[in-house]
Amino acid sequence: MIAWSFALGLFSLFAQALQPLPQVTPPPTIGSPSAQACARCHPKEYAAWQDSRHAHAYDNRLFLSSFRREPMPWCIYCHAPLPAQARAALGTSQQRLNEPLLREGINCAICHVRDGAILSSHAPTAAASAAHAMRYEPLLGKSEFCGACHQFNFPHQAEPFRYGATPMQNTLSEWQKTTRGMECQECHMPRGAHRFPGGHDAELLRDRLSLALTRSRGNIITVALRARGIGHNFPTGDPFRRLRLELCDEAACDEPALVLLFRRTFVHTKAGWELDHDTTLPPPGPSGESLRTVSIELPAELRAAAPIHYRLSYAYAAPSTEDDLRPEERAVELIRGQLQ
Repeated sequence: MIAWSFALGLFSLFAQALQPLPQVTPPPTIGSPSAQACARCHPKEYAAWQDSRHAHAYDNRLFLSSFRREPMPWCIYCHAPLPAQARAALGTSQQRLNEPLLREGINCAICHVRDGAILSSHAPTAAASAAHAMRYEPLLGKSEFCGACHQFNFPHQAEPFRYGATPMQNTLSEWQKTTRGMECQECHMPRGAHRFPGGHDAELLRDRLSLALTRSRGNIITVALRARGIGHNFPTGDPFRRLRLELCDEAACDEPALVLLFRRTFVHTKAGWELDHDTTLPPPGPSGESLRTVSIELPAELRAAAPIHYRLSYAYAAPSTEDDLRPEERAVELIRGQLQ
């Protein structure tokens, strides 16, 4: 549970997707909430941000395909929460075209600008204070700050808008179950970098995940999936994210004979959405490693296969939107191999 003092600070900085962000007024010396206004003095941070998923929180096709199917304002209030962004995103096509700020997604101002001042997680230097109004905000360096957007419950469908009891994205609560004492920023903003590597960084995932398959008598195969240095469940975030392990009798693995999914599944009841099943990798223990094992009997078409081929992929999209997306937008292949 978020400490009460942190909660008060977060409520003053974020609107929890209930409305566009309040009080995002840049200092007069900057004038604009656009990231381009920051680029003049912070080119390194601007270049890293441009290569991040934050910069494309609104205009990535994965989000837009979902938003077209369910155009709910609370989605925009997380993916493009500045007031001008939200008005354009929820307005006409022409309004969207005429608002370049909308294409900046989660830009510098969303985290760093409040009430005419620039927020900093460190005590401002004299040079920074001379350039524009500054405010020291220690919350910027805490995981709870990230949780303002990456921790929320399923909403009720009926108006007025309100949250239910079941987490839809649960990353902060998962992080709170770890024992490593590291903040989100230590992994996702190493040395203050603003590229925010995460679930869409295939090289990062390949470095953190490993897979071992063993076959025993009786045609039982045991899968051991490990994660190292991931400070929450994996997959985390959007409820339709899932790891997909395919076992095949041919190398291309175009027609898998067995598919295992590591994910969360939900059921809809009279009370709202409820968690039904969770086969994600749990938060890491003191060693920094988490493990999920599954033993399953091989189907008949794989029992005589030698070798058995396997492929592990990370799927991002809801099945209902996959036809709208290119293959590389739907999933990324992480591990491929064969079991003799």
